Amino acid sequence: MKIAFIAPFGLQPKTTVSARMLPLAHALARRGHMVRVVIPPWDDPGASSRGESNIASLRRAEDGRLSGVHVVVLPLSERLPKSIALTGGLVRAALRPTGHADTSFESREYSEAVRTLTTFRADVVHIFKPIGYSGLAGLALQALRLPWVLDTDDWEGPGGWADVNPYSLPQKAAVTLLEATLPRMAGAVTAASHTLQGRAWGFGLPRSRVFYMPNGIWHEKYAAWIQPIGEATIEALRRKHSLQGGPVILLYTRFAEFPWRWPLEVLRCILKEHPRAKLLVVGGGFFGEENKLKAEAARLGLQDRVVTTGMIAESDIPAHLSLGDVALYPMRDSLLNRAKSPVKVLEQMLVGLPIVAHRVGQAADFIGDAGLLVEPADVRGMADAASALLLDPQKAKQLGEKARHRAWEHYNWEQLATQAEGAYRVALKGR
Repeated sequence: MKIAFIAPFGLQPKTTVSARMLPLAHALARRGHMVRVVIPPWDDPGASSRGESNIASLRRAEDGRLSGVHVVVLPLSERLPKSIALTGGLVRAALRPTGHADTSFESREYSEAVRTLTTFRADVVHIFKPIGYSGLAGLALQALRLPWVLDTDDWEGPGGWADVNPYSLPQKAAVTLLEATLPRMAGAVTAASHTLQGRAWGFGLPRSRVFYMPNGIWHEKYAAWIQPIGEATIEALRRKHSLQGGPVILLYTRFAEFPWRWPLEVLRCILKEHPRAKLLVVGGGFFGEENKLKAEAARLGLQDRVVTTGMIAESDIPAHLSLGDVALYPMRDSLLNRAKSPVKVLEQMLVGLPIVAHRVGQAADFIGDAGLLVEPADVRGMADAASALLLDPQKAKQLGEKARHRAWEHYNWEQLATQAEGAYRVALKGR
């Protein structure tokens, strides 16, 4: 099958393209499909200025067919309004892009495969997010009566990102309208959480047109994460962050899912039973929440109990996560949190961390019985559960191993790609 993906924004700073679209594209290529990923870099203009268009992979599937992934980054037009140029460019590149990648391979078969990958007309188009340029591209595909699938990975309208992002009133109205309209038009819908799956059903879509496809992990990126971290590396990090001599409570976060004071409240409760415990915060908030947390810790006399790393290099994340004896994943019970599919939960499961989380949305589905779930907003319950695991390291280890197995077994893109294939078959059948 020849499949085109249309992205809502660039590879950075947001993660939908890098953490959802690209791993799915590679998983589909391993299954024998050809995939083109078309990216409108309105928020990553550097990619456009470099004129990026490359063959991300070319591989032979199990049945012997050559397949691959072609990534196309659109140029930013200086002549036409951005909305017209990017929407038109997305649709044109998805269907039949101009330009050809280098086909000067020794093998004629490989040259032909690359030529096909860079020039094919898509059998089906997968639109990611029902808003922005990708949402407008969905409307164009509908007008052209071409088969397409819509992916939803967030609650975009009121109650979701529309209440967080600084949208104008017209923008909020457009987001609300597109989010409610496009699922009804699409040949099928892939949903990143059960909440979004249920929402699509609520729009009147039959169950046969809605496919549950949460975020996942993939071997190309995460194989190294399960390798043992050297004791010397761990010890050096412990010295660097002054974490010797007591249990470490890990918080791996961007602070988007909960009030920033919650972790301090959890820590204060834990310290009553584990006075040498420390809170290690890996990551930084969108609005400097880690600095607010550290300042509040100092005000409470807990400055020596809280360590913040800020944002760190991706290659350093596994070692830092391995410092934790138990991990916290607090979440406010909101539409936004119920709908999201947090990869950070899977990453902590993958390194074998026992996780204590609030029972909210897809995060709770990821963890299942491989961690401890407490009721939303129950800060004391979270502290009690974490304390119990610190007192029972054997149980903590068992939960961590169960979490590692659960992540690989149920949430890998090689398996999740079958959901996308099902959606494509339904969309093609509907046309």
